[in-house]
Amino acid sequence: MRLLPILVLPLIFLTVTPARACELKLLLSWDVSASMSAQDYDIQRGGTAAAFRHPTIQNMVALNPGGVAVSILQWAGEHQQDVSVPWVLLRSNRDARDFADAIEAMHDPFDGTTGTAIGAGLEFAIGHLEAGPDCARTVIDISGDGVSNIGQPPAAIADYLHTRGVTINGLVLPHKVKIYTPDRDPFLHYIRNVSRGPDSFVMSVNSYQDFPRAMQLKLLRELAPRLAMLDAE
Repeated sequence: MRLLPILVLPLIFLTVTPARACELKLLLSWDVSASMSAQDYDIQRGGTAAAFRHPTIQNMVALNPGGVAVSILQWAGEHQQDVSVPWVLLRSNRDARDFADAIEAMHDPFDGTTGTAIGAGLEFAIGHLEAGPDCARTVIDISGDGVSNIGQPPAAIADYLHTRGVTINGLVLPHKVKIYTPDRDPFLHYIRNVSRGPDSFVMSVNSYQDFPRAMQLKLLRELAPRLAMLDAE
């Protein structure tokens, strides 16, 4: 009796890859420590809301397969982190407009802050990212005006997030101090200790009046990293 050979299929053909919930998971992470005045906060909040109402940003959201999951985390001192807007999936212009409305309804959650704890904010973000949907890309978008001066140094936590496939970008906001020593320069601090990932970047703005435009450009680079030089009109 002749036995037919048994066909053994490689496991790769038997494995079904689960579908991703969305293309991009984007966490907007805001420094709201004491150096941020109420006026500065209002400009940041209004400028971010305006960016999500911009037609170019809305079109880029709609072009991402499965949409874009986005949330906002506000942080200040070592034990001051607040999920101000939980994860929401944006698939349409209407979704983006509703998210802009949620941004405008936000407020500074902390009555008095002690220091700028970037590391603690990043550590808190680990769990919050895990609680969000499973997406093809994960980006933390940090905006702040100072160096980390309390709590864990951010570099080791940023490195850990990078090993988990998270890209971290930075937007350095204007500070009352205009002349820095190298160890106190927020832009250099973000480049060395915060920004991580092959497509990561750090931007800076010279005045809060420039913030809305800068946020549009930053979101464009995050929504379409291969179109990093695209200008929002």
